[in-house]
Amino acid sequence: MLVGALAILVSLHTSQIVLNETKSRVAVDLRVAHKFLDKEIEKSVITLELVAEKQRLIDPLEKSQPIPADVRAWLEKKRVDSGFDFLTLCNEKGKVILRTRFPYNKGDFSFSNGIVSGALQRKSASGIVIIPSQALKMEGEDLLQQAYIKFMPTPQAKPRSEKAETSGMALMAAVPVWTRDERIIGVLYGGTLLNRNYQLVDYVRDMVLK
Repeated sequence: MLVGALAILVSLHTSQIVLNETKSRVAVDLRVAHKFLDKEIEKSVITLELVAEKQRLIDPLEKSQPIPADVRAWLEKKRVDSGFDFLTLCNEKGKVILRTRFPYNKGDFSFSNGIVSGALQRKSASGIVIIPSQALKMEGEDLLQQAYIKFMPTPQAKPRSEKAETSGMALMAAVPVWTRDERIIGVLYGGTLLNRNYQLVDYVRDMVLK
């Protein structure tokens, strides 16, 4: 009897140690992932600020002129080189005047997005946001396709009316565009879609498992 009781106590103690170690490991993994995402967002802000300082971008905004084709091509290259899935320019009222992804939609307003409205208040803004499907479609139709995730029923899953996820989760940042006399004349925002972004997921996993 004594041997049996001791075996049970040892087993319970071992199980508690394993559980505590697992909790600690999960906490560490989450901190690593959060730090990585924070650095990615910070990098996005810095990239946008450097682009927003360019006079070739400021001049047409300040003069309320259409954005020249060469500036759009330059911004589109910046989007690709910087790893953004979308890079968009608004005027000081939050109206989109340029997108850098096909079909290059413009004319809508983006101030309903909290990140953009934050930048319109004269300060950089960033974070992880949920982008509704219609807003995501304006940024690029192929992004809407990337965001689409069909729900697969599982034994423990709660019943839901939706058949698929159509909104997007993104790392997003926005910065004001200034004149030399410190008037805000627009907002430049960009982001990276997380839905089905397997490269980013694999990178975070590799960092966690180091």
